[in-house]
Amino acid sequence: DLEPFTWLGMYPGKVSAKLNGKRAAHTMGVADGVDRELYVIAEHELKSGVHMVNEATPPHVANTWYVKLSNGHILYFIGQHVSAGQELMTCYSRQYGKRVYPTPNKCTDPRCTGTKHRTQSGLCEGWREALLANTPAGLPKGFLKAAGLER
Repeated sequence: DLEPFTWLGMYPGKVSAKLNGKRAAHTMGVADGVDRELYVIAEHELKSGVHMVNEATPPHVANTWYVKLSNGHILYFIGQHVSAGQELMTCYSRQYGKRVYPTPNKCTDPRCTGTKHRTQSGLCEGWREALLANTPAGLPKGFLKAAGLER
């Protein structure tokens, strides 16, 4: 079982100031909390990290959330208790565009309100402390400060 605020990992890719049109389907925009538009362009060569988490569809709800950090990295973590064998599912946000599948009537991501999906992927109140309390060992020196998690 996995408890809330357990770190799953980072979306694997290179942080870039330029959008690569050929890799647009495998790119996440990172504008939250920074003064410039950045992109994380997925790299299939990277074998570690969180490569794919499906969006929740009824009757399932999001149990995994992600936050775009100040350094441009994207952290996936457990948002609600996950039992062994349960699929990890997230909310892609309103920016994802038109979907060809249904989404839950009420999203569990606290940045969403009712049926309206969130428009940003920043930290919620209290998340910083909870994520710091669950920080895994082995992060590069200075990572937490650069990510905006440590003051």
